[in-house]
Amino acid sequence: AQTQELLNATRNSQQTTLSELRIINKQIAFKEELLMNMNSQIRETERQINQNKKEIDELQADLDRLKKEFVEMVRYAYKNRKKEYNAMYLFSSDSYSQAYRRMKYIEQYTANRTRKAKEIVKIQEELNEQNLVLVKNVASKKELVANFDKEKQQFLEVKQHQQEVLNKIKEDKESLQKKLEQQKVEQERIAAAIRAEIEKELAKSRKNNTFQLSPEAKLAST
Repeated sequence: AQTQELLNATRNSQQTTLSELRIINKQIAFKEELLMNMNSQIRETERQINQNKKEIDELQADLDRLKKEFVEMVRYAYKNRKKEYNAMYLFSSDSYSQAYRRMKYIEQYTANRTRKAKEIVKIQEELNEQNLVLVKNVASKKELVANFDKEKQQFLEVKQHQQEVLNKIKEDKESLQKKLEQQKVEQERIAAAIRAEIEKELAKSRKNNTFQLSPEAKLAST
């Protein structure tokens, strides 16, 4: 009876431990899903950062090209300024108009290139500011990943401990089950021996009664 009671208690402990393990496994799966989602977000943010850097480099190339064109234009205007001014005096009014148009074109060209350069610089600044925010975002997410991973490892340690407990419970249950089966066999053996002894005694009693007269028979014989 004690062995059966211990076996029942062990079975209950096994069910409890299995329930705890199921909960722990759910927690581990949840942390793994969080880690997967967070790492996916980090990869996407880093991809955006790299894309922004690429755009910044392309804009810088455009800006360098504009600066180079502007320098070449200024250099050309400087080299040819004397000839242009002489043409204004030497040639007819048509030549003067042509020189004026050229001057206005240069002014307009310079204004457009200056505006374009300012736009490029503004976009670069915006992209750089965006990247600063994204870099902070990545750092924050990586910190969360580290925390999630730490929590996952803690759950794994608890799971390992619970698995060890479960294995011990299973061993105890098997041992108790084997002991109970042995006790039942021993119980049946003892019961059989007792029955055999009782039958033996009953047989002796019946044999003795066959040769001994009862008190009534003794009176009748006198």
